[in-house]
Parts: sequence; C-alpha cells; structure tokens
Amino acid sequence: MTRKISLLLFTVVLIFTSCKQKENNQNITLKHQTLMYNNYLLGAPHSLALLDTFLIVADHQTDSIFHVINANTGMELYKTGHCGQGPNEFLLTSIIVSNGDSAFFYDLNKRSLYFLTQQPCNKIHIENFDTFRSDTLSHNYVAPIKNQFIATGVYLHARFCLLDYSGKLIDKYSTFPYKDEKEKNLSGIILSQVYLGRLTVQPGGNRFACAQDNAKILTIFSVSDNKISLEKEIIGNYPEYRFTSKEYCGLKHDSPYGYMAICASKNYIYTLYSGKSYEKYSGSAFYSTELIKYNWQGEEVGHYYLDVPCSQLCVTPDDKTIYAISYENNPEIVKFEIPIN
Repeated sequence: MTRKISLLLFTVVLIFTSCKQKENNQNITLKHQTLMYNNYLLGAPHSLALLDTFLIVADHQTDSIFHVINANTGMELYKTGHCGQGPNEFLLTSIIVSNGDSAFFYDLNKRSLYFLTQQPCNKIHIENFDTFRSDTLSHNYVAPIKNQFIATGVYLHARFCLLDYSGKLIDKYSTFPYKDEKEKNLSGIILSQVYLGRLTVQPGGNRFACAQDNAKILTIFSVSDNKISLEKEIIGNYPEYRFTSKEYCGLKHDSPYGYMAICASKNYIYTLYSGKSYEKYSGSAFYSTELIKYNWQGEEVGHYYLDVPCSQLCVTPDDKTIYAISYENNPEIVKFEIPIN
C-alpha cells in the first residue's frame, strides 16, 4: 500500500514539474540587443540567414543586395550582388534558406537557383546551381533537403514538389488543409495562393516545415525514399479570402495574417506569428512580437514575446540565440537570447 502511495505521489510530482517547465516557457518577454555595423542603414531587408558565424542579409533597396555581417561583432564584412539580368546579377530573390553548411535562394524571375558558401578572407561566394532548371513549374521557394530540393509555389496540381538536382520533378504533395468541402472544388492555382507559406528545413535531417502566410497553420513533412509524407499539421485558424471562379483576390482585410517568418535548428522550429488583420493594424500586421517554438514532432515547447516588432528569423545551431530584423523604428538587426528548456 505504501509503495502504491509513493508511486502515485511520484507521478503527481512528475506531472506538476512537467507542467511547471512548460509554464516557465510561456509568455516570457525577450529583450533585444542591437547589432551595430558601421552605421549602415538597411533599406527593406526581406531575408536573413546564418552561415557559420556570418549573417547574410538580403536587401533590394541598397547598393548591393547581399550583406555579410559578423554575427559576433556586428561588423559588415562584405557585400555583393546587384539587380539586373547579367551573370552575377539578380531580379527577384526569394528568402535565403540555410541547411547548416550552405545557404540557397531562388530567383523567381530568372527561374534560377543559387547557393552561398563560405570563402577565405570573410567572403561569401554566390554560385549559380547551373544544373537546376525550372522551365515548367513556377516556384516561390526552393530549399535543399538531403541530396534533393523541396519547393512550393503557385502550382496547378501540387502544394509541394520534390525535385532532383536538375530541377526534375520526383514527387508532389497535393493535399491542402481544406476548411470545408466547397474548398476542395477550387483550382490548385487558387489554393496554392491561399495556402502559400514559408519553408524551413531540418539541418542534416529529412524533415521540412511550412508556415502559412495567411493563417495559423504549421505543417511538418518528412522526405524518404523519394516521397513527401505528412507528419503533423497544426491548425489554429483558416484564412478568410476573396476569389472569383477563376482567380484569387487576396485575404480579406479583417482576416488575421499567419506566420511572418520561420527558421529551424536540428531540434526545433521557430516561428513569428502575427495574428493581426490589415484592417485593424495596417502595415504593422506584417511584423510580429510573438515567437512560438515547436519541436519536430509539432509540439509547442516555448512561447515568447519580443520587446520589438520583427520580421525574418535565423537561429544558432545550439538554440541559444535568435537573430531577427526589427522594425520598431528604422530596420535593424537584433538578437535575442533564448531561455534553455
């Protein structure tokens, strides 16, 4: 009898401790530190990635598109890339996706894939992945996963595409979240715009996640044996949008936006969630102070509030530091220390 009581007490304490740990990671405000580098002013940065100790900022409203910054000192080390149609020029670059060892971005207009690698003398080399061709599919994001690529975009018959190194289609995943039966009858072109999201990949792993722009929907997939498989879909709400029989007309102004940014480490997924409508918040709906942390099983393991509104994210491999673009005043790079679970 005594043994049973002791076991019961141990179980209660274990549950209480687990709940307490979860509470300790809820509603914590994280204070930012500003990275200053040569008094350089950002224009309209749209992407941020971490490659070793280098931060790579993509900004189309400055003299060079890509700026390489020492993540430890905040000093700008190097800048490269100009707008144009030449061999080393770019037109419309997607977000930069890092898989730990290298980083990739896709030029939507040139339909070309590029990768960035670290070079001596604190430089980053940008090279065209010249074996990759995308003549038939309109991608928005392309990310490396193992020896293949995962892509999403405005497709007629797919939500995600698995591609080989030449850009050839290997597999596709065509199921959307579908809020009702009526939505299942909409064309893929409309649905792929409604449920368009941002991609991140598990460094060194076989999983990727997609955070929806227009709703609080996070989806986790795995890639194995040349096949995309759904692992977990976390649905907080569905997008409310306008459309005709032939085209998507955008999110309703009173419908809240979803995730504004996503990044990942080997163990966790980090998202910036807006939850604001354009009708009520105007342009500030595209920035967020709400940072939600998930594990790769789709469980929420941390919920934090940033002391400044941000967009774009990247995280250190040890999960100790988040870098972001702050929009409190002028755009600037900030960092936050993350509490250890």
